[in-house]
Order: sequence, then C-alpha cells, then structure tokens
Amino acid sequence: MVERKVRFHNEFNLHARPASILVEEAEKYSSQIKIIKGNQEADAKSILGLICLAVKDGEELIIQAKGDDAKVAVDRIADLIGNKLRILSHLQDKKAVAQELGDEISKYTVPNPAEVVSMIGKGVRKTMKSIGIDVEEDII
Repeated sequence: MVERKVRFHNEFNLHARPASILVEEAEKYSSQIKIIKGNQEADAKSILGLICLAVKDGEELIIQAKGDDAKVAVDRIADLIGNKLRILSHLQDKKAVAQELGDEISKYTVPNPAEVVSMIGKGVRKTMKSIGIDVEEDII
C-alpha cells in the first residue's frame, strides 16, 4: 500500500468540478484509491463519495492506494490535490483553467452543471447496486 499526506488547496473547497477531475484521474488506474479526511474516507473513483467528504481549503487529506500502479496513482492525485486544483473555481471554464496551468488540465473533461448532476446520479446508482438495490438506468 502507498500512502501520502497532502493539503487540499482551493478557495471554493472540494466542489463538483475539481472532484470530477480527481475521479477522471483516479479511473486511469487499476489500483483501489481512497481519499481520507479525518475518520471519513471515500473511493477516489466516486464523485459522490468525494463531495460527501466536504473537504475545505487547507485541510489535510491522506491518499491511499493498493495495487500494481499505486505509486503512480498516489503521486498524480497528490499533485492534483496539492497544486493543480487550487485554481479551479466554479466560475472558471476549461479554457481559462488550461491557460492558467499551461494547458495541462485541458486533457480533463471539466463538466458543465448538467453533467455533474448526471455523474452524481451514476454514483448514487452504483452505491445502491452495491448494497443490493436494483435500480433501472433511467430512474436516477
């Protein structure tokens, strides 16, 4: 297992857009990745889980990963949390963020509000299925 502490930096806290970027990055890896805040933890591949952590600017998080690519996953996610997500606010669009970061973040899909709602719905559906509740695709 690989683990690293990192301080979250974003004056608007961990809202849907930076959470969606973290999920997109985490999904690139086969490892199981957790984000831990105090005694709460979330799957880094779950936008709903990340948002429910209610991470505030300046709070310390632990990134924990198990698997073949755990080190790379932790390194990359720590860099996003500690550095690159600091400039992403709910008011900025993808182009403004890309310019600020030298176009590095432009490879991520920064969702519009309707896409965020859809992602949260998918997270709810996945959670319900994991506890044995069958949900039709078009209900949530």
